[in-house]
Amino acid sequence: MFKYTPLTLLLLASFSYATTAKKQTEIIEVTADRIGNPVNERVSFLEGAQLIDAEYIRAQQASTLEEALRKTTSVQVDQEGGSQGSNVIIRGLSGDQVTTRIDGIPKNFNQTRHGGANTVWIDPEIIQKITVIPGVAANLYGSGSLGGYLNMQTRDPKDIINGDKGWGLNLRQGYETNGDSWLTGVEVGTQLGDFTQALVSFSYRDAGAYEDGNGKQAIGGSSGSLDKNLLTKLVHNSDNAGDFELTYLDFSKSYTSRGAISQGRVLSSGTQQTKIEDNSINFEHNFTSVDYDWLNLNSRIGQAKTKRTRRTLGEDDEQTWQVKTDFIEIQNQSPVSLWKQRHQINVGIDYTKDDITTGYFSAAGEQAQREREILGLYASDRFSPMHNLDLVLGLRYDNFESRDLASNASSSNQGVFPKLHLDWRPFGSDFFNRVSIFGVIGKSFRAPSVHEAFGRGSTEVECQEGRRGFSCTEYVPNEELEAEYAVSYEIGARINPTTLFYNNDELYMHLVYINNELDNYISEVDLAPGSIELNGETYSVDRISYQNIEQAEIHGLEFKINYTNDHIFTALSAQKLEGENKISGENLVDISPASANFSIGAYLFAQKSRVGFDLNWRDKREVDADSSFNRLSYTVIDMFASYQFNKNWKAQVRVSNLTDKLYTKRYQSLSVDIDTGEESDISYYEPGRNIKLLFEANF
Repeated sequence: MFKYTPLTLLLLASFSYATTAKKQTEIIEVTADRIGNPVNERVSFLEGAQLIDAEYIRAQQASTLEEALRKTTSVQVDQEGGSQGSNVIIRGLSGDQVTTRIDGIPKNFNQTRHGGANTVWIDPEIIQKITVIPGVAANLYGSGSLGGYLNMQTRDPKDIINGDKGWGLNLRQGYETNGDSWLTGVEVGTQLGDFTQALVSFSYRDAGAYEDGNGKQAIGGSSGSLDKNLLTKLVHNSDNAGDFELTYLDFSKSYTSRGAISQGRVLSSGTQQTKIEDNSINFEHNFTSVDYDWLNLNSRIGQAKTKRTRRTLGEDDEQTWQVKTDFIEIQNQSPVSLWKQRHQINVGIDYTKDDITTGYFSAAGEQAQREREILGLYASDRFSPMHNLDLVLGLRYDNFESRDLASNASSSNQGVFPKLHLDWRPFGSDFFNRVSIFGVIGKSFRAPSVHEAFGRGSTEVECQEGRRGFSCTEYVPNEELEAEYAVSYEIGARINPTTLFYNNDELYMHLVYINNELDNYISEVDLAPGSIELNGETYSVDRISYQNIEQAEIHGLEFKINYTNDHIFTALSAQKLEGENKISGENLVDISPASANFSIGAYLFAQKSRVGFDLNWRDKREVDADSSFNRLSYTVIDMFASYQFNKNWKAQVRVSNLTDKLYTKRYQSLSVDIDTGEESDISYYEPGRNIKLLFEANF
């Protein structure tokens, strides 16, 4: 495979430091209620990229990532224990089937594969913008982009600094009635000389245990958490050497849970104290050459470390899960003329190394340690062979290897993944020229996780008394697992942001059909049962392993329409996806049910005030294989209002779950009494009615 010494990394960083560039390509900017002008990024708005900015996120009074992304058509987020974490689902796929990053650095805690390992931890208070690239358009980001790409970019000094003063101060104080929860946020930005700015942002969130729609404390009162978040950033702008940015993020969370509930099953009992420590450091350099148009380099080098510890009260042992990720990326975007055509060519290289401590133990009783490395090369070319036709050609190469440090077993994969995207505007009039027909076809890839390849670290048979009686299980490693491949195509139509009735109104709409065929789909499979003799008796052994199944398919529709003017705003987004194991004919268990989000509101008092309603609907889903994966339908209504007193002071209020609905987003959880067979509903229900108040001051 390949090894990188500290000297090699230093040379790469030095090259990046000496020559680096600003990202270029269009993305649609979704603000609080309206769609703004395209901005620059790697994958274009024409390819489906979306950008959600801080104005929109703060207008939602988002205290979780789910609330920040609720109206994003391609994304669903399931919360873990209220505010305790977020599981991101894009186009029906989640975990390491989705690339999730903060400030461009991968967040790979999902590799630990145990007890909510798919969770992402971030406080919306520090987010300046979120980039979402759904589906195969995201394949330039490499292994894990089957569902799409999500990057959360943190706040910048320029977002705070008042240009006249050379400094800025933002204060936010929030309160939520359901759970008696408090938020305090302080941001300070300052100009250090003519070319350097600094930011310090601190937030403190004390979320208590909330009550569901029946007035009961959800999950036995274990739905609260205590969060502390520190963000520091230093930015230096130079005409000759480019722009430099150094970011340090330190996030901690502590909470108490009542046992472990997973996919409708109670796995353990007892009160568990959990602590999350999530920190990262990131250095980015952008350089645009004055002398050479083709030289526009962007590079970053960073490290992210996520550690979770958990201890059951009354026990001495403490469990630890940890992932440390080192990441380097260098890319260049060149506007060049070739064969009488203007091209935007993007080339890049990235390297990721994960050091993983899983929640499982080897036969020697030591916690299983794994590592993986991914080297990727990518290139794309965007050009317009006709005045009304845009084409994007993309290609990505990945080389992957993972290792189990105890057994020295290894698993490796490599592949090449192409992409073709077209956007055609067949009509010539002013309005209808904003109508385009688009399509994309391509291939993406996910290498097996270390958990799927190496199992739980021990091949010994485990026997225990469970909720369904005494049972024995053997987890069989499969180092020969092949990578998952997705051959996907999308076709649709959109009305790009345009005026409709007035010069100051705006309409946007799109409808897209998605078909995603997954070859070598990795799934947990029951092998032929074994047997074991204990105390003179023979017991059957359930043997479980991860295997490649021949094919699975995800297909469905997404729709979105936004309209806004100086007086009203309204938006509707909806999606319906289905997933099927093509061999067994059964439903894929993790596909989110159909959902829709609708918003309508008005601007009052010369646009100083904003009032309206949000409606969130999700359909039920019944799974063929196991009723424990069934989901229930729900409709939830929120009411919101805000008022800008002056340029310094603003107040917001949101009544979430206005009708006090009892509902759950996750699987319906039923516990079965071993002796009587009686079922108890232990579903993780969402908060009932919650009044959220927030006051903001800017100086």
